[in-house]
Amino acid sequence: NEISQALRDPLSHADWTTLYRKLVRYDLELTGDEGARQIFQDQFEEVNREFGAFIERRYADWIAEADSPPDDERPPLSHEVVPEFVLPEVGDRPVVFFVIDCLRYDQWRTFEELLQPHFAIETDFYYSLLPTATPYSRNAIFSGLLPADLVDRFPGAWETDEESEHSRNQHEEPFLHDLLDRTHPGDLNIRYDKLITGEEGQEFAEQAINLTQHDLSAVVVNFIDILAHSRSDSDVLQELAPDEEAYRALTRTWFEHSWLYESLRTLADTDCTVVLTTDHGAIRSLQSSKVIGDRETSTALRYKYGRNLKCNEEEAIFVRNPEDFGLPRYGMNTNYIFAKEDHYFVYPTNFHHYENLYRDTLQHGGASLPEMILPVATLTPR
Repeated sequence: NEISQALRDPLSHADWTTLYRKLVRYDLELTGDEGARQIFQDQFEEVNREFGAFIERRYADWIAEADSPPDDERPPLSHEVVPEFVLPEVGDRPVVFFVIDCLRYDQWRTFEELLQPHFAIETDFYYSLLPTATPYSRNAIFSGLLPADLVDRFPGAWETDEESEHSRNQHEEPFLHDLLDRTHPGDLNIRYDKLITGEEGQEFAEQAINLTQHDLSAVVVNFIDILAHSRSDSDVLQELAPDEEAYRALTRTWFEHSWLYESLRTLADTDCTVVLTTDHGAIRSLQSSKVIGDRETSTALRYKYGRNLKCNEEEAIFVRNPEDFGLPRYGMNTNYIFAKEDHYFVYPTNFHHYENLYRDTLQHGGASLPEMILPVATLTPR
């Protein structure tokens, strides 16, 4: 009732964050109670639907005001994470900045429980840029630029012919150096690591103490994004994580036995500050939405760009002018679409085959609470 009541009033970005935190708290408390969980699920869907409408109304205004600092009218966005949350910590002691790809707030809450004995933890929030996908959101974090500005500043670093998430994120280290040159003049000793395999992670954990020799160390952790995508392709993982509660438990189990937790415990014995965040979340995609595009249209399931796209505008945010959303154009008539609620896009050709193939997969790129409202935690060793 408290949540339904909140939806009757006009909500600011901070109100939405508060509401989402409440929903996650209820979700974590409901573990095991099936009847209450169904009521909660219905309520979450209602809130998420209203949130999509809020983003559709307000997002272009936020981008128009992106040159001014975040305030009551506009939340911090992806490109402001380093200036707002990381750089203020740099100087007094070494800072280690972890970006965990595809970590949602509910998952962070379970990690936080394990870290509480080792760190004093303060959690702030920011909103991911759209699309909530690594090439846009994580490049924005490291460059401090909106995607359209990034393409203007580094035209060669953004090739449109290969759409793989990671092919477009090969330049994060130079982007970070460029951001620091612009915003933090002076000599900083910087280190950057991107860890994809468990073997790389284990090697990193064994050397974690060395991070404190640098003013700022940036560490990208890809495992949770890999897990989210693997769940879509693996019957075993679908069975291990059939719903949100089980997926959350699976990621907590991974973290508890991971090189990442080991590295953080090592850092807890040093005089450093850890800032930990993510580039976007993910949502279980349960409702298909028909979309029409041409052969050049991008392939992601919760966002698309291309020429003359057509979609159901009740189920998606349709962007006619990419500039209004701070996004690059790829020629004339470029449109973007972002899925709302828990929709995923399917083309009319072989519609039912692809509808069934992708139903109940974890996806990101769209405009939902778990994809967009993201934790950024500052951890100080106890």
